[in-house]
Amino acid sequence: LEAQRHPDLVTEEHDALRNSRDFVSWAVNDAIEHGELSTDTDIPAIVEMLVAVMWGMGFYAGYVGGHDELGVIVDKFELLMANKLWQLRD
Repeated sequence: LEAQRHPDLVTEEHDALRNSRDFVSWAVNDAIEHGELSTDTDIPAIVEMLVAVMWGMGFYAGYVGGHDELGVIVDKFELLMANKLWQLRD
């Protein structure tokens, strides 16, 4: 996160934002290939949303909450991603 405020900390090899986007792009594309996401998914928007969530959790872990709080949050995020957190009704 500090590299975003201080670009001199970023190197070609250690660009956390680029590496995060690359990883999430790979995961989203893999999910599409395996039928877990529809083929009409707006990949760039989904990638940026997930990167924002991931970086937000990193910010929370580093500056707001502690290890114990983050564990509970990650558990709930996993339920959200598995579509098991809410029971939505029409």
